Amino acid sequence: MVGNGSIPPPPLYRPLIPIIGRTSAVSDAKKPPPKPFKNPFRLFTYPDILILLIFNALLYSVFYGVTASISSLFSDVYPFLNQTDIGLCFLAIGGGMIFGSMFTGKLLDRDYAAIQRKTAKSREVDPERKSNTHSVIKDDSFPVEKARLRTLPVYFVLYTGAVIGYGWCLQAKVSLAVPLILQIFSEPAISATCLLMYLPCASWLQ
Repeated sequence: MVGNGSIPPPPLYRPLIPIIGRTSAVSDAKKPPPKPFKNPFRLFTYPDILILLIFNALLYSVFYGVTASISSLFSDVYPFLNQTDIGLCFLAIGGGMIFGSMFTGKLLDRDYAAIQRKTAKSREVDPERKSNTHSVIKDDSFPVEKARLRTLPVYFVLYTGAVIGYGWCLQAKVSLAVPLILQIFSEPAISATCLLMYLPCASWLQ
């Protein structure tokens, strides 16, 4: 859109109050042709993408339902908490997000690498299909769905169990520590579940 920065962007993408940089620029660089409009709603015509969106929508609707109701539910279930204490309770779900972003990706990559090594090892038995570990993923017959989705039921069951346990703890008015701990464990589970559903579809779109 702006080349190396010498081409001024269209007025729609310019800041209202320029703070840093030139307010106007003159360049002899040739502007790229405008990209044709692509209807994003065409993605809904692909069954695999539609399933992905519905699945993630259900998971994140539960997630945001839990997050948005913390302040109101905790004030009713635990009346001894003041507004500051309830605000601090959000640190549990925030800590779960940090933990999930740090370790979930590494776990998924390790599982993917295991399938990659197993596939390469099995193909080395056949001289006609001999390949190394890095080139095996470029083959169209590489089971990317198996590599990414085989642990999906585990993370989905963990997330479902954590949410059910969280709701029961609030209904039974158990110790405050229990629902907070379940919030921490539910975050890595939903991160892994949604990421596992996204990666195969990303491969299909390529």
